[in-house]
Amino acid sequence: MAEGRKLFVLMKEWLEKSEEEKTMILHSGDDNEQESTKKEKKERFQFTEDQMNVLTQEYNTHGRPTKEKMLHLSKDLGLEYPQVANFFLNSIAVVGLQENNLFLSIHRSKEMSDSNPPTEPNKNRKRKSDSSTPSSSSCPPQSVPISSGSSAQSAM
Repeated sequence: MAEGRKLFVLMKEWLEKSEEEKTMILHSGDDNEQESTKKEKKERFQFTEDQMNVLTQEYNTHGRPTKEKMLHLSKDLGLEYPQVANFFLNSIAVVGLQENNLFLSIHRSKEMSDSNPPTEPNKNRKRKSDSSTPSSSSCPPQSVPISSGSSAQSAM
């Protein structure tokens, strides 16, 4: 039977099963799955202080060493080769991220300074804290002399 046909037949048979049968089939594999997923956790490896000092010094002086040098270091330090190789790969990645972050921060600050040129403070600009008072750009009230002349009386 063709693959597509087999799948169709299996799906049809599944749909024809009762809910109880489906539930039993679904839960029958749980015991095996739970046992297989309960693997013991691997203990996290940590370099000793001496190992870390030697590896860091090697990285700081020579960068990433050759495979032969890493094999030699692993034997001298009592480590496996993958542990030493991972140390150097991680060191390179950390330095790369630091350089990338530095580049981005410099680039962003340059963009900010280009897009916001320094300007002189605007003396007519209303301050946020002065929202209840009239702005300084409006004209202050001026006293108008009232004359006792005929124009004042004729207006009344």
